[in-house]
Amino acid sequence: MTATAEPTAVVPEDADAPARRRRTPLKLSLKVGLAGVGLFVFVGILSRFWLPSEGGVDAALYLINIGDRLKPPFSPGHPLGTDHLGRDIVVQLMRATSNTLLIISLGSFVAFCVGVTIGLLAAMFRGLPEQGMMRFVDIIFAVPAVLLALVLAAKLGASVSTTVIALGVWFFPVIARVTRSAALTVRERAFISAARTYGRSNIFIAWRHILPNVMSIILVQVTLIMAIGILVEASLAFLGVGTQPPEPSWGRMLKESQDWLGEAPWLGIAPGITIVLAVLAFNLVGNGLRDRLDRRGRDT
Repeated sequence: MTATAEPTAVVPEDADAPARRRRTPLKLSLKVGLAGVGLFVFVGILSRFWLPSEGGVDAALYLINIGDRLKPPFSPGHPLGTDHLGRDIVVQLMRATSNTLLIISLGSFVAFCVGVTIGLLAAMFRGLPEQGMMRFVDIIFAVPAVLLALVLAAKLGASVSTTVIALGVWFFPVIARVTRSAALTVRERAFISAARTYGRSNIFIAWRHILPNVMSIILVQVTLIMAIGILVEASLAFLGVGTQPPEPSWGRMLKESQDWLGEAPWLGIAPGITIVLAVLAFNLVGNGLRDRLDRRGRDT
């Protein structure tokens, strides 16, 4: 007698959806967002190996040149001017881009791992375990990220790791809620019932069958979270919790510009515009991916 093999392929509700999605052209807003995010990522990676300074990366970040202090934009060798210590604004923005992207990426990764785990477990183990996990999520979600970061900074010290932990802890409840909601829908499908007939455990079903079906929804949420993370990271750096000197940060550049706004307004304008553009780029990508991956949005 020949044994019947367990079906292992993930079965979507709409088999034609991937092909239709490939045929659908990308919206202009999504293209602009992807281009913006790609540019920020390129600049961030480049700043780790090269900065527009004659002395190299170390000289650009650590050397102070009082003779060049507060030079206005479009000065020779300084397209965006210099700060009160004679440091080039372009150099500061480039390296701050790298630091910000690193922090929000690590924070989002922590939130993704913790949130997805809790969300899947809550969806698969109903009853008291689900209620306990989701009430824990609600409690964490009620704590403001800035307050959490300040408490961590008081205990652990102000550092990049403190900001990463604060972002991860504050954002994982959002991921957990989204994952659980999507997983509850997927677990009622026929192929999940078929997997149960073969005696597969809840953990196996969640990892092998449910997670691939909800991953697109989670990734969209992670992209939107990264946009919010830029603002949170800048706020924490402004308060002195995040990236520490001499490494630059958009938020700390804004803080340092306060004493010089009357004399050198470009010190606050440059990082402010950069933050706005970065948040806009990630939001455009998140909204564009959500519209593209949503079946209802594609069918209309």
